Amino acid sequence: KPSFNELLSLTHDILLILCEVEKLGIVHRDIKPANILRDESGRFWLIDFGIARVLGAESITDTAAVEGPETLGYASPEQMDNIKADISSKSDLFSLGVVLTECILGYNPFIALAQSRFEAKSRVRHLDVKYPEIAEDKNGEFVNFVKWLTEKRPMRRPRTAAFALKTFDSLFPVKGA
Repeated sequence: KPSFNELLSLTHDILLILCEVEKLGIVHRDIKPANILRDESGRFWLIDFGIARVLGAESITDTAAVEGPETLGYASPEQMDNIKADISSKSDLFSLGVVLTECILGYNPFIALAQSRFEAKSRVRHLDVKYPEIAEDKNGEFVNFVKWLTEKRPMRRPRTAAFALKTFDSLFPVKGA
């Protein structure tokens, strides 16, 4: 499990990238640990835009499809259900929140112990994740930030990646400076 400072760096670096991606009108749609790399200087990078979606462009996923492209346990509910009107940077923020949740817990609570894809998807939609206390997390601000990212309904998540970054930097100004 990463240290608290590593969690802050991971969060900040990926939020910076999501801000740039958001400016371009792109949704990554596959944020997961395997698509996050760390360089020698300690910076985190997001790779593999293979299933990214350009908002406003014609979609290659059939609108009538019951499911959208996803990685089980990391995709947001709206992405899993292929609700195209709701897929936005908020979907990527949800996935980042799941990665951070996995860092905190040491496992992905949506796929751990799930007996089937159906159960894992149900857990994404309904499981209320219980987070342990993190000694360095004064007043639980980091955990509350992660909970905000992983709200089940997109309207309850940060309105943009830029707003999420601004909020994060206000909570953790030393990292954001």
